[in-house]
Amino acid sequence: MAEVLSELECFLLERSGELRTLIASGADHLEKYLERSFRNHLLDRSRSLQTDPWRYFYRASADILRHAAGVHHHLRSGRFFMYSMKIPATCMSPLREEELEGIAFPPQSRLNLESLLPAATLVSLAAHFWREACAVRSRDLWIDLRDFVNWAFRHVPAPKGVALDGETEPPWGERGISPLGGRQNGDGAASQAGPALLDRWASAFIERLSPEEREVFYCRMVLELDWAKISRQLGYSGPSGAFYRYRQAEAKLKSFLRDREKLSPEDFDHREWELFCEALREGLKKTVSRP
Repeated sequence: MAEVLSELECFLLERSGELRTLIASGADHLEKYLERSFRNHLLDRSRSLQTDPWRYFYRASADILRHAAGVHHHLRSGRFFMYSMKIPATCMSPLREEELEGIAFPPQSRLNLESLLPAATLVSLAAHFWREACAVRSRDLWIDLRDFVNWAFRHVPAPKGVALDGETEPPWGERGISPLGGRQNGDGAASQAGPALLDRWASAFIERLSPEEREVFYCRMVLELDWAKISRQLGYSGPSGAFYRYRQAEAKLKSFLRDREKLSPEDFDHREWELFCEALREGLKKTVSRP
């Protein structure tokens, strides 16, 4: 119990800015929002390198850099971990895909995710990425840790079950398993949200995607193409480029669904998920111009 209370204290401190805004705005049902958000936070803590490698590596990197000598850090907007090897530094927009592609990965570090997590190795790699990113933007930067993690995932072996030169395992998990890791609790009953609300949710999510992410999602979800075909159709040099865009879109989807009734990890309902996916496919057909 003491461990949970300690984690709750850290959770509230990390989100103090967001909570102040919500309280000042007079948001309704704040206690339910906090309860759901904290449960999701605890779920994130339970992720492992095997079950959710991106989040696990992100959190491990944040913990290491937070305590590393010579590394400055802060939370942008009270949420996003930023680091820099020198201050003052400039906050800028996230690195573009071509900028990430142009940052070489140290050959001696091209191993696997576990081998990057010793503190000295991780700090050295983060410092290398910081120097190269600063050279790209011609100034000292605050680095969004998500950029660093996305860059690392371009160069380490893909997680088990993912083959970038062909098919992958089902992207949303096995039947009856939530794409976010929770188990189905539904019994096939009629939709709780209703088609109109699901359509609005699908449209709202599509608006969050970049044009490139929409194209990849469309090819995967609507056309059901494999990664090699998606890459050829969209003009990527190899399957990893398309898969990287898909991973970005999937991460946005998981975040979007975390607080949606019947689609969150805690109360995932497979029937509701299928209806949402259908609404998402229809929305993509309307917004993506590619055949």
